[in-house]
Amino acid sequence: MQASIKPDRFLVWLRRYLPSEIVGTVGALSGAFVAHTLTGNLMLAAIAGAWSECLCYYLIMLMRERKQRCGSSLRLILVNLFFEFGAAELSDNFLIRPAAMLAGMLLMPSTALGLMLGKFVADLCFYLTTILCYEALRRSGRIVEKSGY
Repeated sequence: MQASIKPDRFLVWLRRYLPSEIVGTVGALSGAFVAHTLTGNLMLAAIAGAWSECLCYYLIMLMRERKQRCGSSLRLILVNLFFEFGAAELSDNFLIRPAAMLAGMLLMPSTALGLMLGKFVADLCFYLTTILCYEALRRSGRIVEKSGY
């Protein structure tokens, strides 16, 4: 039996994750740039980039969830975000993303290009896990999609 993904699911995922991803990318570049400028240390730049991205990403995600689910309590929104992103975040922010960003910066001729390449590799791992969790939550009824997503 072959599983297939309906094209409309890709649009749902893009609408859900892209705004946070754009702001997170700006955060990653900014955080890494500031850390590298201040210290000259690529490892610190990778860690700062990863954590800055995380902060910006979830700030936007939380703001959008609050707007979409205005009748839901903050506690419920945070619990759902934890179930959606928690498994991916355990490995992403503490290992995969900083390591991928550092490797990219060490291997590429441009620090910014290396950071973006590392971020892209980390994003593939992150979204594979996150989307699986999101779809499981949706099928279980814990997340009800609204027209904004």
